[in-house]
Amino acid sequence: MFRIFLLFDEEDPRLFAKRFKKASESRAYADSLIRYNYYIENMPTHQIPEIDNDQINRILSLTQNTKALRGKSSSDTTTLLSEVNFDFAKSLNKIIFDKHMKDKNSELISSSLKLPADPSPKEKPYFGLISIPPHNFPEQFSQFCFNTLLSKDEVIKVM
Repeated sequence: MFRIFLLFDEEDPRLFAKRFKKASESRAYADSLIRYNYYIENMPTHQIPEIDNDQINRILSLTQNTKALRGKSSSDTTTLLSEVNFDFAKSLNKIIFDKHMKDKNSELISSSLKLPADPSPKEKPYFGLISIPPHNFPEQFSQFCFNTLLSKDEVIKVM
C-alpha cells in the first residue's frame, strides 16, 4: 500500500481528499512533463540547420576572450560548438513541437499530455516610471546631511 492512500483515523476525510487530489494531479503533471521532454529529446536533429558562420565567429571570438582559452588552438572549441549546435537543434525541435501541439493537439502523440496552461503575461505599465509617494525632499535631504558624515569632503577623500 502506498503512503498516498493512507488515511488516519483522526484525519479529516475532506483534507485527505484534497491532499489525494493534489498528489494525483501533481503526478499526472510530472508524468506529462517527463513524456514531453522525452519527445523533444528524441526528435531527429539531422534535418535541422546548424548555426550559421556569423554566429560561429561570434561564439569563437567570445571564447577566445577568456583566460582559459586565449591563444589555444581551435580544436579546443570544437566540442563547445558541437554542444551549441545540439542545443540549437533541440531548441528548434521544442519550438516545432509546441507549434504543432497548439495547432493539431488531437492528432499528435501529445494529445495525452496534460501540461499546465501558459502563465498569463503580467500587465505592463504604460510608463517606465516608479511612483514615489509625496514627500518633502528638501527637509529629508537636510535631515540626511545633518545625520551623516558621508556628505563631508574630508570623509569622501578618505574613502
